This record gives sequence, C-alpha cells and structure tokens, in this order.
Amino acid sequence: MKHNNSLDGIRALAVVMVLGFHAAAPGAAGGYLGVDVFFVLSGFLITTLLMDEIQATGSVQLGRFYLRRCLRLTPPLLLMLAAYLVFAPIAWPQMAFATDVRDVLISTFYLSDYASAFWALPRYLRHTWSLSVECHFYLLWPLVTLFFVRRVSRASFCVLLAVLYVVFTGWRVYCDLDGSGGYAHSYYRFDTRLSGLTAGSLLAAVIPYLKSRVSLLNLDSVAVLALVAITVCSWRFHVQSNAAMIFGITIVEMAAVALVYVCLVPGQSVVRAMLAHPVASYVGKVSYGIYLWHYPIFVYLWGRYPWYVVLFGGGLAAFTLAVASYHTVERVARRYARRLREDEPHDVTASVSQTG
Repeated sequence: MKHNNSLDGIRALAVVMVLGFHAAAPGAAGGYLGVDVFFVLSGFLITTLLMDEIQATGSVQLGRFYLRRCLRLTPPLLLMLAAYLVFAPIAWPQMAFATDVRDVLISTFYLSDYASAFWALPRYLRHTWSLSVECHFYLLWPLVTLFFVRRVSRASFCVLLAVLYVVFTGWRVYCDLDGSGGYAHSYYRFDTRLSGLTAGSLLAAVIPYLKSRVSLLNLDSVAVLALVAITVCSWRFHVQSNAAMIFGITIVEMAAVALVYVCLVPGQSVVRAMLAHPVASYVGKVSYGIYLWHYPIFVYLWGRYPWYVVLFGGGLAAFTLAVASYHTVERVARRYARRLREDEPHDVTASVSQTG
C-alpha cells in the first residue's frame, strides 16, 4: 500500500478539531474527539502493516517494528519536552522545577494515560496521554495480531476484531457509568480507549472485502455523512458528559472508519480529493508535531488572551515549531527508519510512514 495523501487530510481534520477544543473556540466543545479519529487511523495503519508483513514473511520482526515506532514517536517528543524544561520555569514560575522534571519523565516513559486518569498528571503536558495510549497499543498489538493471524482465517480474525470492538466499547461505557473516579478515570486510560484502535484494525482486516463491493456505495454520500457526524459531535458532545463517552466517541469512530474507507477504495470522490489537497496533506504530515507543541503553548495563553488569539496565534506558533521539527529531527529519524525498510524483502511500511 503506497502513501495516501488523503489519509494525511484526515489527520489534518483531526488536529484542527483538537486545536479548536483546546482553544475553547465556539462550536468546538467536542473537538477532543479528534483524538479518536487519530486512534482509528493508527489502528488501521498499524494492523495493515502487521498483516502485510505476516502475509509476506509468515512473521513479524518485532525488534524492527518497535524500533520504527520509536523512531517515529520519540525524537519529536523529546525535542518538545527538552524545550518545555527550558521554558516552563519562565512561563510558570510558581511551579517547582522538580515538578516540571516529574511531568517530563511521566511523558517520556509514556505513562501519561494512567497518570492523568488517577493523579491528574502531568499538569501542563496532559495531552501526552494519547501518545501513551498509542505506545501501549504498539507494544501489545503485534503480539495479538501475530498470534491470531497465523492461526485463524481472515474471516475469523474479522469476527474476533468485531467482538473485541463491542467488548472494548462496552468496557468504556461501563467504566464511565460507574463514575467512581470521575470522567478522567474512564477518559484517559489505555484500557478504556481501545475501541477506536480496534475499529481501525477491523477496517484493515475487512477492507479487501469492502473494495470488491465498492460499486454498492456512493463514496461521496458516505464521506459527507461521516463529515456531518463528526461536525455535529464536535459541536454537541461536551468532554465531561456521559453522552460523550457513550455515544460521541462511538459515532466519531464509525465516521472515521467511513472516511478512511472512502480514501482507500477505487472510485471518484470529491471529498477524497479535498482531503488529498496539498495544503491538507501537508498539515496532516506535520500534525504529530502540531499536536505535541500546541498544548503547552495554549496553556500559557489561556486566561491571557481571547480564544481566537489562542487558536490562531498559538496554532501558528505550534505549526511553525512542528514544521521545523519535521524537517530536522524527524527527517533524521525517517532516514534511519528508511534504512530499516531497505533491509526488508518488500516495503510493507509505506502505508504507515505517518501514524501520528
């Protein structure tokens, strides 16, 4: 599977949603659901990579897989955290430097998901919780996929993933309705946010069947319906509501699956062309960096400036830093990852060159 610019456009959509939410922009109360779009896309891309490698070689070179993921995620993260350590004492002088170091260590070792859920940490790096969720998924999912794909048929694997999606969704709903630890207890944890990653994985498993039935569906109708659903959820579902955890996340996951589907199957689609536009594609390519840099910048601007200054001024600063990171630190990391791919019998990593 070759690199698909329209998938980058989906990343751009997701990061814009998150920026709007963190800037407290009008109509973006549910913009945090952009993270769930990222989860679906990551689940799809990682599972595609794993299944392709298993089909080609009969196994997965776990060391190479983990190293590629590390090269993708960690260098830009460490750059942002180093900058945070330098500027946090200036931006928030009331915070002890030891507290800044603690928060950086939590983020560095991808522990922010459970630290956020149980202890409301890290304070100004809270957004790294989603990186922790993805990191834990990357650690466990290759083992799960390798175990089942080599033992059951593709159809059975699809059924298993569908069952897992229902189970993980039910677990999130149960934990939210239990309410013993507040919304954070169910919102941030890896075990309660597996549904989106599993939905993307399910799409990766069933996409060959869907491609053969593409003529049964109007691609733009599917895409427009998905975009409308995401827009309504981004406007309607406030983050601390039960409705968001029960319905909002599920609707956005299904809509994200539909968008990825439209970007992959043959046929003409105006929406896919819009998502593949060079501007949207480039924003998607640097979306990981935008996500990393925007939160501490926005936190600093909160309370000092109105939402539009936070969104556009802070967003521009985050974009600038993300572009600089993408063309320096991330370029070096991509070069090393490319060398790993050159040693493989075929390129099964093209589709996951940007998982954010």
